[in-house]
Amino acid sequence: MKAPSTATGWLAAGAVIAGLYFLAKSQAAKALQAVNPLNQQNIFNQGANATFTALTGSTSGSIGSSFYGATHDYLRFPDGTVKTYTMFDPADVAEYYYDEQFNGGVPSDATGSPLPGG
Repeated sequence: MKAPSTATGWLAAGAVIAGLYFLAKSQAAKALQAVNPLNQQNIFNQGANATFTALTGSTSGSIGSSFYGATHDYLRFPDGTVKTYTMFDPADVAEYYYDEQFNGGVPSDATGSPLPGG
């Protein structure tokens, strides 16, 4: 049996190196997507959602929507409009209570549906 030529050896080495390069590139792309802040399935988002689900038992909500819901209130007015109030802004808090007391605002959710007991 004849030993492979130098050209064949270089060709085989090149093929192995190219294969390793593309494999490493593929794995690097997966790793970058795992920490990409724009990717909804990144490891941080998955961890936060798992923690949220474990703490609240809710699988339909998220930390962001719960925070928004906790910091914003809505009033529905007799003409059907719904207004959002940021409840950590003192001016919005004052406006919310004024509108509720004097402008006919009824506590509601973001869709305008009255809150239970409201």
